[in-house]
Amino acid sequence: MPAGESDYPTVVESDNSSSTGSDEDDNTVMIDFIGLHPSEEDRDEICQFLGMLFPASKVDLSQLAMEIAKTSNVGAVFKIDPSKEEDEEMEDPLEAFSDNCIFGVVSAFQLTLVIFFQKPSASQVVDFLIAKCNSSKASGSTKKSCIGLLKSCDKLVFLVNERLPTLPAKIAAMALNALLKDLAIFEFDYIVTVTRLVQTEVKSRTKRTRNGSCATSNDESYILPEERQFDLHSELCFEYNLDGGSEGERAVKTEEGKMFNRVVLMEKNEFVAAVNEIVQQYTPDKSGC
Repeated sequence: MPAGESDYPTVVESDNSSSTGSDEDDNTVMIDFIGLHPSEEDRDEICQFLGMLFPASKVDLSQLAMEIAKTSNVGAVFKIDPSKEEDEEMEDPLEAFSDNCIFGVVSAFQLTLVIFFQKPSASQVVDFLIAKCNSSKASGSTKKSCIGLLKSCDKLVFLVNERLPTLPAKIAAMALNALLKDLAIFEFDYIVTVTRLVQTEVKSRTKRTRNGSCATSNDESYILPEERQFDLHSELCFEYNLDGGSEGERAVKTEEGKMFNRVVLMEKNEFVAAVNEIVQQYTPDKSGC
């Protein structure tokens, strides 16, 4: 049975407090979010999140977002809970956001040969992933296995797990746990997702190069921390940078470092294990499926 809306709602805290820790500078705001099954009115907002996964690509993001929105019994979008009344004496810090504004999406859609004929955007996703795999630095054997799995597409599902980074992982943990119930309507053996990371150069304090400068090594962190569990349970993976190429991608850098995406393919049982670990880690009061 698909998960009902009661499986998704959660309360999260947006912490904008300053580093001084003083009471007068404490800008912590408690915000109530609710997870609702997507609807067609969410298409444009969902499209923005999909753009983080398929930047400057030939994937019809608007059509793909509509397909996700129309599958109203799978996944959730995160919105500000309209049922919570604001203190009339306090200024509402969120008044600039419309009621339809979403702050994240957790959903999934099928990537099967039958679906390709019905929904061209699904085949465009596979074409995009295959192209990125071919141009990646993965080994020849990894490329062959990944592309073979993507092309077979017998029982493959794509996971969308995106939100504003300021929202804590707890909200994703609860939504992913509920999504496991929704996915009962799909028959699938594998699941593929795109995780987003930041790569930074870390200077070594003990090693120096011949010219006397500090040696550097690459370090990476997940923009959405729970996605590390997907990586740990992956059977195959490859990476692609957001730095040019035939599709005209632009370099994406932050103060922390250079952003890149990692495509992760998991067997169904490994995905379930990853979600259970995410639930245990970020919502210790909850139990996984």
